[in-house]
Amino acid sequence: MNLKKNNFLLYFLLSIPGVLCGLALIIGTIKDAFGILFFYGWTLLAIKNIHAAIIIFFFLIPLERNNPFFSLDELFIIKSILIFILFIVWFISKLKTYSILKNIFSDNNFTPFWILFLFLFVLSTLYSINITQSFRQLVLVISICFLYYIYCEVLQKKQIIKLSLWTLSITSAGVAVITILQYFIIRYHILSVLEPFLIPKRFQFQNILGGLTEIHKHRSYGTFSHPNLLGAYLSLCLPISFIFCLMQKKIGQRVVTYCIFILLIIALFLSNSRASILSSTVSMSYIIFSLVKQKRKILSIFAVVTIIMILSVVSYSPLSEYFSNYLRLKSKISNRELLWVGAIDIVSNNKMLGTGPATFSMAYHALHGMPAANSPDFLVEDIYESRRVGKAMHQPKLTAHNLFLQYAVNIGLFGPVLIIFFYFTYFKCIFSTLKIKNTNMFYRYLLIGTSSVVFGTLIHGIFESSIFMEQPFQSYLFIYMVSLTMICKKKIVTNINLHSLNQTIPNA
Repeated sequence: MNLKKNNFLLYFLLSIPGVLCGLALIIGTIKDAFGILFFYGWTLLAIKNIHAAIIIFFFLIPLERNNPFFSLDELFIIKSILIFILFIVWFISKLKTYSILKNIFSDNNFTPFWILFLFLFVLSTLYSINITQSFRQLVLVISICFLYYIYCEVLQKKQIIKLSLWTLSITSAGVAVITILQYFIIRYHILSVLEPFLIPKRFQFQNILGGLTEIHKHRSYGTFSHPNLLGAYLSLCLPISFIFCLMQKKIGQRVVTYCIFILLIIALFLSNSRASILSSTVSMSYIIFSLVKQKRKILSIFAVVTIIMILSVVSYSPLSEYFSNYLRLKSKISNRELLWVGAIDIVSNNKMLGTGPATFSMAYHALHGMPAANSPDFLVEDIYESRRVGKAMHQPKLTAHNLFLQYAVNIGLFGPVLIIFFYFTYFKCIFSTLKIKNTNMFYRYLLIGTSSVVFGTLIHGIFESSIFMEQPFQSYLFIYMVSLTMICKKKIVTNINLHSLNQTIPNA
């Protein structure tokens, strides 16, 4: 992507991060300014070499707000702005080649979804009960949409895809190592010298929250502000890591990828995110079922093993007690049905456009009030989460803990309908492509891996709402998987058409 040096618009766009950096120095801290300068440098790199910028972006995805490395509270807004800049520059560079833009936008299965989804988001934002909060979420969704089309155009070459997968593997392995070290520091109080660098500042609030200390004390955060967000990130990385292991031909690379896969499994269980563990299990089962030819035999073995495990847990008391404690079955703090009922009450009063994007917590407290700390309704793990260390605590920041209810509250009943439309469109493309035989195995394996991740997010969405364009960092990774799926589909269909054409010409 090379633009003319004397491009006024280019310099204007590049001045935005510089202004933000100056504001950070005036009203923020040196670390805030450093964070913005870092992303400013990334934007410059994106203009010079978009492929390199996309690869580096995978290192930035796990750096969530309230992490131990950056103090910038609104880091995701900076990311969204920079993606917006990147898209504009990329779009300008393609204006002269109308045919490329036509292929990218018109010949894409999800363009109707994005048009409807963004239109509904804008309308809901205009009628929001908190326009500022909703506008921030709108910026995030626009940046995700832009990033999707950038991915679809940039990740066309096999070498770039492999490089992005290696980058994702290394980054996720780093997060997994931090997660494991956190567990040993929290549980066994060893390696305490690393505590200031590895334990998020938010962890210090657990002593204030009483009952939450018992829940969180043996759960790792990784580089995220909550164990469930760590689990969501790992549930996206784990299935694609497994399929990436199977794609390796060299023994050395296969050993490295399997080691990373094992680290991710350990980190996932240390996050103790039940929804993420369930979605990862479903994704892994999807991969195995797709690759193995003797499907009935696999299903029989799976059924027998499941029955044996259930009987063992039920009949052996110590094992039953362990699983009950691990899954927090006796705890009332995660009774999601109370939030689900509350969400339904909110939707019944705001059917058309909802209360506005990212306003569930405010709408819930407005309707149901704010529970006391010793109340049975004090139920969510992220309740009383402080947005900024050292500041006064805010109202409990709640989510519906259900993807469809979350969007029904935020943007009205059309929200869940559009989500169903998205998944229907996605799996319609997947199943029609997987029926094609004699395809390139690289793209076929990758298609199975990415589709397993997206299928897992559907299961994850029953209990959490953090992946589907709700939390920025999980959403960036989710849309990467969707983009790879569309690329694999296009490559497989194109190769089959070329193969058919080559067979037809000699016969003619």
